[in-house]
Amino acid sequence: PESRTAVTQSLSVIGRADIQALGSTELSDVLRFVPGTSVEGTGREGGGPTSLFVRGGDSDYNVVLIDGVRANLDGGRFDFSRVAAGEIERVEVLRGAQSSLWGADAMTSVVQIVTKRASPTGAPEASGSFEAGSFGTFRGNAGVYGGAGGRIDYRAAVTGRRTDGAFSDILPEDDRYKQTAFDGGVGVAIGSSASARAGLRYSDGDGRIVGPITYGARDTGTAYQ
Repeated sequence: PESRTAVTQSLSVIGRADIQALGSTELSDVLRFVPGTSVEGTGREGGGPTSLFVRGGDSDYNVVLIDGVRANLDGGRFDFSRVAAGEIERVEVLRGAQSSLWGADAMTSVVQIVTKRASPTGAPEASGSFEAGSFGTFRGNAGVYGGAGGRIDYRAAVTGRRTDGAFSDILPEDDRYKQTAFDGGVGVAIGSSASARAGLRYSDGDGRIVGPITYGARDTGTAYQ
């Protein structure tokens, strides 16, 4: 840990309270408010990858870490719509060339996503949220967090999103999108200055993209997984 007043680089930190105040539903919504960044997606939610461009660099010039684990796909790609806001405790965005510390692919930024967790001394708690709307839209999350013995913390949380799309009544297949994610982990304090932590993350997204809405068109769109 280091104070932001002591950091000499361009760093933005977005916490849980900031995310709630913004009303963000996914990681890409959070990053839109970071200076020097541009977030671009194709189609509606789940319709295709959402990319991050920092200081004019390509979308594959960012290193993305989830709880310290590198999450980029081959070539540096990462879909920033695949992490729901309900999973996030904090987002740290370090802008500028960072290759000397993080490798050759960190040419414009490093994005660190910290998922929700509890303090080893904290009491067990459960939290969650739920919202729904038209077109079969649903977003929700639920989690259990806590500490034990003053040295162990644990967490288990599930997040889900789905929508049937706006054209289900005229298309042969629904313009659907659904995503489910699970985050779990446990940490153990070792002495006063070290800890060991293990985590598990699973995320699955399935979407369809609308084709041409014209009489007799045989293009029913494409699928995205």
